[in-house]
Amino acid sequence: MSPPRTQIAAGFVLAAQSRVATCMLKWKTDPLYRQILDETRALWAKLASDARPELLRIEDRAPVPHEAPIFSGRVVDVWVLDDTGLRLVPILRREAHEPGATRGEFFRFGLIRFSINARRNRVDLEYQLGPTIHGDLSYDVEGEGSSLRLHAHTESLSA
Repeated sequence: MSPPRTQIAAGFVLAAQSRVATCMLKWKTDPLYRQILDETRALWAKLASDARPELLRIEDRAPVPHEAPIFSGRVVDVWVLDDTGLRLVPILRREAHEPGATRGEFFRFGLIRFSINARRNRVDLEYQLGPTIHGDLSYDVEGEGSSLRLHAHTESLSA
């Protein structure tokens, strides 16, 4: 005998709530996510408040096979960083990024995408802050737990 529809629906709701709670905790408790998001906060702090984008959209992209473009993986999570702080905004996963109008050197809404490889020893990051302010960065992940650090191959967002 199958369970009543209300039990099935309640099970789906609990599963969805559990996934959201796991994502919310992951970025607050996982040292690798904390390091990546600290890099974006440091960049935000360095930009002059009167000239920077209104906000940064930060996308966590799923890892892809080696031959595929790095940022072609599905959007796993989306955060928004602005003067209010960093916030996880899951509903934005379904919406494509729109940079908005250009204000000085910057787009109205900047974009940062990152992808953590499956072995969690490399992070690739792409930023698009304005028509001429964009680039790619690669980081090696060194250490574990609280001693985990990102080591940039060339430059870093916070340098």
